[in-house]
Amino acid sequence: VIAGSSTGGLIAIEFACRHPAQVKGLILVGSPGFDRELALFLRLMSVPILGEFMARPTKGRLGALLNTIFYDRRAIPADLLDEMRRSRSTPGATQAMLSALRSGATLRGLRPELLMLKKAQGLTMPTLICWGEEDRLVPVYQAYQAHDFIKGSELQIFPRCGHWPQM
Repeated sequence: VIAGSSTGGLIAIEFACRHPAQVKGLILVGSPGFDRELALFLRLMSVPILGEFMARPTKGRLGALLNTIFYDRRAIPADLLDEMRRSRSTPGATQAMLSALRSGATLRGLRPELLMLKKAQGLTMPTLICWGEEDRLVPVYQAYQAHDFIKGSELQIFPRCGHWPQM
């Protein structure tokens, strides 16, 4: 069983489509790939120079990111901001993150070649789709699209929840 959150879900779908015999089940959590729409700040970060500026791991920027990810900022674990700042300050972390982002996103949104709608129609394994109703990175309507395209999938929308329902 493969579980993927956010971009990890996109990778999980791709793996399941390429190797369906190896995947007994799939869990997708706030996964892009069912429409091109992404949060504006993600699209802006795909722009050279602007992305480098926006990705600098300052406490203010990371705090704003967490406020976007979480619906209720009271749910943000106390040590998460410091942990994100520490991990994103390691040498090469910013460039790696921007490289990964830019491989999937442009100023117009998700790259068209990463849309999973047609591929997802062929999935036959049990699939659970989980999403925060207030997801501001990958809008919740994409959860309903995923559910429509993946035959027999189960959909769980969490109210008063953002992009990381697992937290």
